[in-house]
Amino acid sequence: MGGSEFAEGVDRGRSRLGVPVPSRPGRGRTRRRVAAVAVAAVVLWASVPVGAGSHRAVRTLDVAAVDPGGEVVVTVEAQDFGRFGRVIELLPGGWTYTGSSLPETAVTVETGRVRFLLLNLDPSQPMVFWYTVTAPDAAGTHVFSGVIEDSDRVAETVGGAGQVEVRSTSAAQGCLQGAGGAAGLRFCDVAVGAYYETPVTSLHADGVLGGTLCEEGFCPSEPVLRKTLAVWLVRLLDGKNPQPVIRSRFGDVEPSGFHGRFIERLAQLGVTRGCGDGNFCPDGVVSRAEMAAFLSRAYRLAAGLDPGFGDVADDAWYAADVSKLAASGITKGCDDGLFCPGRDTTRGELATFLHRAETAKASTSQGGS
Repeated sequence: MGGSEFAEGVDRGRSRLGVPVPSRPGRGRTRRRVAAVAVAAVVLWASVPVGAGSHRAVRTLDVAAVDPGGEVVVTVEAQDFGRFGRVIELLPGGWTYTGSSLPETAVTVETGRVRFLLLNLDPSQPMVFWYTVTAPDAAGTHVFSGVIEDSDRVAETVGGAGQVEVRSTSAAQGCLQGAGGAAGLRFCDVAVGAYYETPVTSLHADGVLGGTLCEEGFCPSEPVLRKTLAVWLVRLLDGKNPQPVIRSRFGDVEPSGFHGRFIERLAQLGVTRGCGDGNFCPDGVVSRAEMAAFLSRAYRLAAGLDPGFGDVADDAWYAADVSKLAASGITKGCDDGLFCPGRDTTRGELATFLHRAETAKASTSQGGS
């Protein structure tokens, strides 16, 4: 086999694994160059020596308790395994793997077990990835376990958190107490008849809220964070979770973290430009003025007349966005003819605003205009 034939064979292998290939002359094909090659990880699995027992991995869970059918985000930080390694996670009985931040070609799902192939371009730095699982109906304490193998296939136990409680949800109770939960049941901290009850129930049934809930349930009165808004908006706009990303345009966003791909996608959609200085401020609270700007861009709202809110100056940077929201029926203000632009947007408020925006979009679509 000649050199060019070998190169093309390697490219085909990379393509099957979902790894971009470098540009090569010939046959008019232009291919992109990348630093990571999953094929090499497989071929060189046992060829790079690493000191036995020096590698390690730590697992963290985003919640300590969850309701039946709820989602748990599991984050694994692996280090000192060399360029190539593998994490094998053993799932508790009845749990279902639903996705991860790694490419699909790097994940092998088996009954009760998931294998993650790791390729680290900089062995001196830890590698972080996450995966999501859905809780079974069986209440009780469930334990995750696993091992990390280095390039010599020396196995070490994955440390950190591994225990999660699946709460019992009785018909008499009729509500969900913890993060996650089956669609169709309301959260215990969402009062019957509350203005946000229907919006929260609708968003939960559509799978928008997964991975962003709290121990009490929904926490409607808590301020909404910028990273949470990114998750909800992207799922509504795209109708699905975005693909994993390997880099972020924002200096304070970890691309392999749970929120990383949502924040990057929000920027791709033109909904956010960040908070300044090349950052996104993922843990920052969203003000009502910022919320107006986010939703105005996300739903491409038409210009509207000045709604006459007494606390929105004509020359305010968000004035046009507030007018668009009011004209679209998404906001009616806070009280007494005001909009309260500097006030924090609560999770209940954002759920309501998004529900109204989605309803207005559906109505416009059905009307054909």
